[in-house]
Amino acid sequence: MICDAVVLAAGSSSRLGSPKQLVRIGGKTLLARAVEAALGSGCRHTWVVLGSGGEELEPGLAGLPVRILDNPQWHEGMGSSVRLAAQRIADRSDPPDAILFLTCDQPGVTSESLDRLLRAASGPPSIVAASYAGTVGVPALFKRAHYPELARLSGARGAKPLLQKHADQVVGVRLPEAEADVDTPDDLGSG
Repeated sequence: MICDAVVLAAGSSSRLGSPKQLVRIGGKTLLARAVEAALGSGCRHTWVVLGSGGEELEPGLAGLPVRILDNPQWHEGMGSSVRLAAQRIADRSDPPDAILFLTCDQPGVTSESLDRLLRAASGPPSIVAASYAGTVGVPALFKRAHYPELARLSGARGAKPLLQKHADQVVGVRLPEAEADVDTPDDLGSG
């Protein structure tokens, strides 16, 4: 199965008060950690969706084998970034069998985490999502049958409505490391 990874990094980090993508944990920015996880996984291509502050973030991606998508509608919410990536990837002459979406604010997610999702998707499930804290969410993988729905998303919740709508098709993979995310200054702790 061929899968492309999409790092969602277009948000304004309004609750944090500064670009969370540039927050350093363990000597690396959150954006760098997410991109490294995607590049180190079994995904074919890594796409990064930028929006708010993209001009400040793009230099940190220089020299990396990533494809950058600029989302001018980033202010609409994560759904607009998912939509943009799904449209661009689905329209390619060689679209992958699946798209794996991840955010840059889950510092515990690694290449190994993403590869566990890829392995779970090698069979019949059409959606594979991280399972943690009693829910399923990102990182989440959607097979080609869901590209049209992904390409119509809007709003702040990203692809969560599709996970709920197609709950009977979702296979959850336990990824407790995905539970910790960075949204507010309190989430940074001693980092």
